[in-house]
Amino acid sequence: PCWRRPERSVSRGRRGGVLSALEQADREAEVEDWLDDHGCDPEHATDVSSIAPMVSTLISGMSTALYTTLVGAVLNLWLMANHQLLVGGTVKLIAALIESVEEHARHRVI
Repeated sequence: PCWRRPERSVSRGRRGGVLSALEQADREAEVEDWLDDHGCDPEHATDVSSIAPMVSTLISGMSTALYTTLVGAVLNLWLMANHQLLVGGTVKLIAALIESVEEHARHRVI
């Protein structure tokens, strides 16, 4: 357990730096505030009547995540199709330019 080895209970920040006790307390307070703002009160989690709003908040967040994932997948397909069109058009343009230069060079030599 971490109460036996305090050096193991050190928290790390987003960039890997060690957080001080004050920074850790600030981060915990931010999480508590976020939970309160979104209707998730840990003290009322055992109360059956307060679970419904928490579950609806959870479902709302999950539906947003699903929606953005589906939109991203559709847009990815659209971008891939456009990329393939551009690649094909570029290859044809380069081939036509090379053919034109070769034909022009043949006429100059003759």
